[in-house]
Amino acid sequence: MHHLYVTLVHINLNKSKFLTEILNFENLPFDYVTVDIITNKIDSLDIIHIKSFLPNQTKKIKFNIVNNDYHKLPSPWLLAWIHKKLMWEKFNDSTVTHFMNIEDDLKIDKNNIIYWVNSRKMLRDYGLYPSFLRVEWDQDNKDWTSVDAVKGDGFHINKCPTVYINQSHLYINIPRTYQGMFLYDRELMAEYINSNKYFIDDAFPHWRYAIQFPNSPLGLGEASHEGLTSQFVPKGCFSRNFLPLDFHSHKLNSDCFVHHVENKYVNLANSDHGKVSVNKLILN
Repeated sequence: MHHLYVTLVHINLNKSKFLTEILNFENLPFDYVTVDIITNKIDSLDIIHIKSFLPNQTKKIKFNIVNNDYHKLPSPWLLAWIHKKLMWEKFNDSTVTHFMNIEDDLKIDKNNIIYWVNSRKMLRDYGLYPSFLRVEWDQDNKDWTSVDAVKGDGFHINKCPTVYINQSHLYINIPRTYQGMFLYDRELMAEYINSNKYFIDDAFPHWRYAIQFPNSPLGLGEASHEGLTSQFVPKGCFSRNFLPLDFHSHKLNSDCFVHHVENKYVNLANSDHGKVSVNKLILN
C-alpha cells in the first residue's frame, strides 16, 4: 500500500484559484494521498475562501488546513520551512511511503510520479535521484519553456554529467537545479532528516538577516525546496538531480515537466526567466 503525504504553502489568496487544478490528485498512482496546506491565515473567511477551491475529498484524498500559530512567525517566508517539521512527524507514521513538497502553483500529474518512481530505482545505486523541470506554456510559439533557465542558456550534453542505463533511459545533470518541489521515498526522507540541510540554522544560517528584506529575502524561500540537491553529490556532478533525456534526439523527456500554472515568467517581458524552449535547453 502506498501513501503520499504532500505539503504546500499557501499565502497569496489571489492564487487560490490554482488549487483546484494542482491538487487534483485522484489519478496519482497511490492508494492514499494526504495534503497539508500550510498558511498563516487565521480569519475564518480566509479559511472558507481557501477551502472553496479545494477538490472534493474522497476515500483516497484528504485535505487539511494547517495554520496553528504561523501568523506569529517573524516572517511569512518562514512558512516555507514548516514542511520539515511536518515531514518528520509523518515519517514516524510507517504508512507514509512518499513525501512531496510543492509550491502552490505547480501541477503534478500521474506521468510525473510514474517517471520518478521508475527512475529512482535506476539511479539509486549511483547515489542520484530523478528531478523535475518547472515549465510554462508559451502560447505564441506553442511550446514549453523552462522557468528556471535564463535567456541565453543552453547546456551541451558532452559538458554535463550523464548516466546511461540503456537505449530507453538516459539521464543528464544540468547546472539549473531548482525545481520548486521535491518528491522523496522513505529512504530519502530519512537521509534528508539526518542531513545538515534539515534545520534552518544549518541550511540557511543567515535567515534572520534575510527576513529583513520582506519582498525578496535573499533566496530564503527557494532554499527551503533545495532538499538533498547539494548533499553527498558524486564527484564531477553539479548536484544529485538528474533529468531524463531521449536517447536518440537528446531532448528532455516531458515526463519530468511540472507545469507552473501561473505562466508568469513566459509573459514577463522584463524577465530573463521563462524564455528558453525546453527543446533548446540541451545542446549536442
